[in-house]
Amino acid sequence: METIIELYDHEPIRNVLAPSVLQPARVIYIGGNLLEEPHRQQSLLRFFQMKCKETEVLFFTVDGFDYDAIRQMLTEVFYRYPDAVIDITGGSSMMLFAVGMFCKEHPVPVFSYHGKKNRLFDVFCCPQARTMPCDPKFTVNEVLSLAGGSFLRYGHISKKDLTDTVLQHVEQVFSVFLAHPHRFNRLIQYFQAVCSHQTDANALSVRAPMSIRASGGKTISWDGELMTRLAEFGLLQDVHASGGRVQFRFESPIVRQCLNDIGVWLEMYVYKQAVESGLFDDVQISVVVDWDGDINESINTINEIDLILTRGVSSLFVSCKSGVPSTMALNEINTLTEWFGGMFSKGVIVTMCELSTVSPATYRRAIDMGLCVIQKEDMEAGKIGELLAAAAPAGTLLCPAE
Repeated sequence: METIIELYDHEPIRNVLAPSVLQPARVIYIGGNLLEEPHRQQSLLRFFQMKCKETEVLFFTVDGFDYDAIRQMLTEVFYRYPDAVIDITGGSSMMLFAVGMFCKEHPVPVFSYHGKKNRLFDVFCCPQARTMPCDPKFTVNEVLSLAGGSFLRYGHISKKDLTDTVLQHVEQVFSVFLAHPHRFNRLIQYFQAVCSHQTDANALSVRAPMSIRASGGKTISWDGELMTRLAEFGLLQDVHASGGRVQFRFESPIVRQCLNDIGVWLEMYVYKQAVESGLFDDVQISVVVDWDGDINESINTINEIDLILTRGVSSLFVSCKSGVPSTMALNEINTLTEWFGGMFSKGVIVTMCELSTVSPATYRRAIDMGLCVIQKEDMEAGKIGELLAAAAPAGTLLCPAE
C-alpha cells in the first residue's frame, strides 16, 4: 500500500491508525469543513514528523455534503494516484456513502481497521489487507499532537528524577503513607514549614524546633517515629533530637523536594505501578501540555496533568488527589481528557481516601461524568496497573457495525 486515502474524521485517532502501522509513501486526506481548518492539517503534519517522517501527506478539501463533488474528487485523486487504496476507518456518513457509490462504478480497493480483532480487513477488492501487520501503538506526545497540542515539558518532577533509588523509596514511603495517612500528611506539613524558614532553599541539612508555626498560624510538630522510619529507608540521615530541637539531613535534592509535597508520592506510586505492570505503551508523569502545540507563541494555554498513559489506541489521563477531589478537579480532568484524548480516552481520579464512603456524592458525580475512580482500597490491593489497563477504552469502539 504505497498510497492510502483517508476520509478525515473528527476523532483524530481514526485518521492515523492505518498510516501509523503501514507507513505508506503517501497519505491523502479527503475531508470537508473540518479539514479546511489550518490547525487540523498542522496537527497531522506534526504527528507524521514524529511517527512516519518519510510519508508524504496531502490534503484535499471538498463540500462534505455534496455527493457529486466528493465523487469528482475521488475520480481526480485516482487519476493522479491509480495505486491508491481507501481506508474507511473514519469519515462522515456522506463520505462513506460517496465511497460506496464510487466503488460501485470503479472497483478500487477498500479496507478498514477491525478494533475487536485488532487487524485490518478487506472491505472491497483489498485482499492484501488480510496479511498486513496491525498493532497500533502511540506515545503520549503523539496523542497530544493529534489533538493539536504538544508535550511542552515536565512539571514538578520528570522521568530523569525517577532513578532506581527514588523508585525504591516510593514503595517504602507509600507503605508508611498507607498505614498512617494523617500522620504522614502532618509530617509533610512539618517539612514544608521548616524548609520555608531556611535561607538556602536548596540546603539539605536542617536544624529546627520540634514544633513550628506553619502558614495560617497552625502549630505543626515533628513525628519522631515516622522520621525514624524514613531514616531507616535512607531518605533522612543523621536524625537527632534534643533540647526541643531536631536536626537531620535529606538524602538528596529530589528527596527534599518530594518530602515537601504530599501529592507527588501518590503520582510516583501510580507511575511505578503502571510501568512495572508492562501493560502500557507509554507512561508519562507531570506532563505540561500546550493546548495549541505552538511553543513559539508568547502566550500559551497550558495545563499540568499528573499522568498520561497510552495502551494501543487508548489513552488515560490521570489526576491524583490525596483527599477528596473537588468538583473543579473532576471537571478539569474530564475536560482535558475529552480535548486531548477524544472518545478513545478515559479520565481517571486516583485518591488516597475511600471516596465512595467518605464522599459518596463526589464519587457518584465522578462516575456519572464517565471517570474511573481508583481509591484507597484499590491501592491496598496492589493492582493499580491492572485497574488502569481495565479502564482503558476497548478497541471495540473502532469496530464498524457487524
